[in-house]
Amino acid sequence: MTANGRSSFWLFTVARWACIPFSLLGGVSCYRWATDLYGQAAGTSALTLWCFSPNVLAHAQLLTPDITVTAISVTACHSLWRWSYNGSWRQAVTTGIVLGMAVLAKTNALALILTVPVACYHLLLRNHRRNESAGKAGVQAFVIALLVIYTINAGYAFQSSLNPLGGYRFVSHTFTGHDGDNWRIGNRFEGTFLEKLPVPFPAAFIEGIDLQRHDFENLDGTRFRTYYRGQWYARGWWWYYFPVMGLKTPLGTWLLLVLAVISRRMRRKCTHVASGETIAAIAAILLFALPSSQTGFGGSLRYILPVFPFLFVLASAAFSSSNCSRGYKSIRIAAMVWILSGSLNIYPHSLAYFNELAGGPLNGHSYLLDGNIDWGEDLIFLEEWRTRNEQAIPLRIAFWGFLPLKDLEVQIDSPMSAVRSKQADSSGSNSGPLPGWYAVSVSYLRRDYRNGHLDYSHFMELEPIETVGYTVYIFHITDAHSSE
Repeated sequence: MTANGRSSFWLFTVARWACIPFSLLGGVSCYRWATDLYGQAAGTSALTLWCFSPNVLAHAQLLTPDITVTAISVTACHSLWRWSYNGSWRQAVTTGIVLGMAVLAKTNALALILTVPVACYHLLLRNHRRNESAGKAGVQAFVIALLVIYTINAGYAFQSSLNPLGGYRFVSHTFTGHDGDNWRIGNRFEGTFLEKLPVPFPAAFIEGIDLQRHDFENLDGTRFRTYYRGQWYARGWWWYYFPVMGLKTPLGTWLLLVLAVISRRMRRKCTHVASGETIAAIAAILLFALPSSQTGFGGSLRYILPVFPFLFVLASAAFSSSNCSRGYKSIRIAAMVWILSGSLNIYPHSLAYFNELAGGPLNGHSYLLDGNIDWGEDLIFLEEWRTRNEQAIPLRIAFWGFLPLKDLEVQIDSPMSAVRSKQADSSGSNSGPLPGWYAVSVSYLRRDYRNGHLDYSHFMELEPIETVGYTVYIFHITDAHSSE
């Protein structure tokens, strides 16, 4: 950014185009799986839920691996389900490769490996009913596992694979056995019978898991903290992602899931439908349980984003039956309209979406912060606001993020470090902020722990005259406000 200046915005735009194929893949996979399970109407509803989900819209444009692993994970599990009822070698090979690609996208997809035995069990039941050999299913499951390993190695060009486990130098407590968070290097497997065990993965893959584990352990509670309901905490909790999902998911989606459970009694019982629902449900549980088990700190919704396409497929069952009451049909249509209107109403500020239980996006920061609401995405909108409001001079900006604003030629009348929420007068007491115009990110209003010694919480006592997006609050401080 320092080298490219203003053109960095265009370079980011070009780079984000790489996300488009994955967002399209996720929509296609949701459509195909729901159609295979419940029919055309359900497939269309699953596609609609994907395309208009505020969380998908928010993260599909970001340069993170989350939408990639989300899309490939649902594609892999759809392929796995198809293998569970047709048992073809072609489907088994496809499943192994796509599962490996999901792990390459992000390592939390390793949890999906546990769905392979579930699919294999359904295939064995199917073979038993048809008096077919059970050995073929076991061999295919083993091949799937081998292809996952092979694909991961291929993604790393087979570099430093099969290194002995005792030869690694780890930094996480999990793999070193050391206490504390002081980056002590070690290997708890040295001197054990596992020391010479060859690891069938590239060294960089294993080291990446170890480094990520070190981050999630957050043993001293200072590098990462968890924000929840107005307070910062040194640790997270196993239940943290339940309110995250509950508050960030449109209520209409939850309503459709309830209707899908109700409609289950109306649907004709089919073994392939039951196996599909089982695989989707278990995949969603695994992908939710893995980040929930990391209690070092609580992160943003992106850590559980891969759960959503499976929920969309399961929720689409609400549209599977035409043999239902008029009231049931009216409720499911109303739920879909509720979802679409809520998502379109906040677009393009989808990252800041909160449902009605949270009080909407303007009140979301009372519950969650960071990647759940603000990653500095409203910088361009702030510049546009400044252009439209020439009277806002000087505009002091306290913009949350890590962008070098001066290098990006963002017009700032006063740098962030010069903005003070309180100033000491001659008597030593604290008075209000200096008169003028202020643009303060909501993360600073909530006293973000990464903010150092600066304290903007005094602005919480004032009424903003406007918000830019849902993350930057505009204040006009007069002499009267300053003396309060």
